[in-house]
Formats: sequence, structure tokens, C-alpha cells
Amino acid sequence: MRSTLPVPSEHTHLMLGAKAPWVEVSVRQGDLQFDEYPEASIAQWHERLGLAR
Repeated sequence: MRSTLPVPSEHTHLMLGAKAPWVEVSVRQGDLQFDEYPEASIAQWHERLGLAR
């Protein structure tokens, strides 16, 4: 069964300051990166990208 959820135009990578050294992060152009948590909430991220219901 395929998901009908929209594909976001960007990804947010957070808590990178606490990741294990062997973890590889695949960052694409336009992705956001944070050492800890961003100020925006998950709900705000969805709103900004037009993904909220």
C-alpha cells in the first residue's frame, strides 16, 4: 500500500551535536541542520511547508 502523504520539499536534521561519530547524515540541498533542537516546533515546520491539515 502506498502512502498518500505529501513528500516534503526539505528535511530537518536535529540533535546532530549528540549523534554518534559513525552515523552518516545524508543532507540534501535545502535541508536544515541543527546541533540541538530548532526553535520552530514540528507543527510550525508543517505549517511553513504547507503540510498541515
